[in-house]
Amino acid sequence: LGILRKATALAPEDNTILDELARALEALRRYPEAVQTARRGVAIDPNDAAGWVRLGHAYELMGDPAGALAAYQEAPPGVRDNPYLTFNRARMKVLQRNYAAARELLTGLKPAEGLPADLISFIEFELGVVEQGVGNAALAREHYQRAQAVLEAWYKQNPHSTEHLTFGYLAALLGQPEQALAQVALAIREDPAEKQYDPFLAESEDKDGVAEIQATLGNAGAAVEALDWLLARPAGTDESVPLLKIDPTWDPIRHDPRFQALLKKYAQ
Repeated sequence: LGILRKATALAPEDNTILDELARALEALRRYPEAVQTARRGVAIDPNDAAGWVRLGHAYELMGDPAGALAAYQEAPPGVRDNPYLTFNRARMKVLQRNYAAARELLTGLKPAEGLPADLISFIEFELGVVEQGVGNAALAREHYQRAQAVLEAWYKQNPHSTEHLTFGYLAALLGQPEQALAQVALAIREDPAEKQYDPFLAESEDKDGVAEIQATLGNAGAAVEALDWLLARPAGTDESVPLLKIDPTWDPIRHDPRFQALLKKYAQ
């Protein structure tokens, strides 16, 4: 962090350094500072969609989707309509449980040509979350299956990628616990290059994915154990207590005493 601060002092107009500083502040759970830093970045280059995504993510980790949406509205119209920014706007609407508004944004993205496979799968997945949120289980399942099909097609073209936890999460959402847990086992057993390069980051991502899968399957104990590992770390994880409190991902275990105790344990 000190090195990044010195770098920004030497090059205060360098957006790349500011983005890395905002990312580091997020990792340290210093979210208000991350917001301020990300705001400096978009002030320098308001046409940088990635900068606006970073700003919204800091608000998201603060458990403030309204703040993220207000920030996105400050982006220039052409940037505001960027597909990734539009998806993030829909994600904030999901966190607010405003499923109708989220659906409108996501369905507006679906006909767009040339969207990358990862974004298409994200859109289908989030549409599944929307339909599940309004109680339409059959339609939610259709969207999850489409997300799964897009990822499977992409995986065939990128066989060296490790997407086990993503496939596992979709299997859990589709009511396939054996397949979901098999993907968890594969993810834990594998030792890809990124685990050698940054073992803490890789393990953090694994724990987060495992927690999501176990929560979806209703295994509160295993989910809380993984979340406890993440929240006990002083930095480097992508979960926060404010976000856990509002994210529908955790609804299957939300009222479990162990989950509630976890929120209290790490409340700031």
